[in-house]
Amino acid sequence: SIIPGILTNSDQASLTEFGSVDDGKTIHNHPDFDEILKKVCEQLAIKECSVVDADGNVHTIAGSIDIKGIRGTDKRKYLLDLVRLTPRDSNFLGKNYSSCLVRPELLRIYQKTKDIEYASE
Repeated sequence: SIIPGILTNSDQASLTEFGSVDDGKTIHNHPDFDEILKKVCEQLAIKECSVVDADGNVHTIAGSIDIKGIRGTDKRKYLLDLVRLTPRDSNFLGKNYSSCLVRPELLRIYQKTKDIEYASE
């Protein structure tokens, strides 16, 4: 992705305002990005989650820690790595299966089923 400033800035952590670029040691959650991702996750029926950084601090974020929110030098907001927006599939555990994700279609079908169950009670 060509984001203004990302190639000229050697410290990507200074541009990152959401997510983590150091495997969860530091977690960023700027309110501007949090608001955007909350809207996206609401449409996909994805709840917020709690993640713990290297210092033991708990952060509540919308979406996945793997999503990167970067503010370019043009002051616009960019979201990267949205492929990991949906949760991991718990049927496939372990490091070799980190790309096994729950598909958005399954989330929608599950939500419809729950809505029908609730309405029929």
